[in-house]
Amino acid sequence: MAIVKRNILTKGLSGMLGGDVVFRTVGDNTIVARPPVKSGDPTEAQLQHQDRFRRASIYSKAVLADPEKAATYGDLHPDADSGTPYIRALKDYLKGPEIPAVEVAAYSGQPGDLIFITALDDTKVVDVNVQIMIAGEEIVEQGQAQELGNGLDYTYTAQTLNEPVAGTTIRVIATDIPGNKTIREITLA
Repeated sequence: MAIVKRNILTKGLSGMLGGDVVFRTVGDNTIVARPPVKSGDPTEAQLQHQDRFRRASIYSKAVLADPEKAATYGDLHPDADSGTPYIRALKDYLKGPEIPAVEVAAYSGQPGDLIFITALDDTKVVDVNVQIMIAGEEIVEQGQAQELGNGLDYTYTAQTLNEPVAGTTIRVIATDIPGNKTIREITLA
């Protein structure tokens, strides 16, 4: 690969020459290189990634077609460095929410016990659901956690008696605007 600077003959030149040389323009520079070589048929993982990206693109275009949704992506990221609403929607579709913390120290199986959750997303978490299960995946109770006003922290108040708590699994499901779901489970000892 060669980089050509300030040459009036090659400035802005792009494309293939004779099948052996490719010219690319990057900024003010012209890059001369061999043509790319196709490495063979795509793998199953590559095909799945291409399909996922295609779906993200369709989602982003649908967002732009709906002024309310487009405004949501515009309003959530007012800084110029975060890209267009299309790019923001594309990124949001491709990356689900995170659940970095589930604090269960205050849960002892009694009604009124609290479970504290931290859930975040690059755009917005729209729902945090909690399921309390005993052995065999039997759900004792479930419901929505309440956001604490900072868009990051949530709390769930237990409603049902659950004794003994050993072996109980707390499942937290966070959902973002495109519908991506992230699940985190904590099993109590």
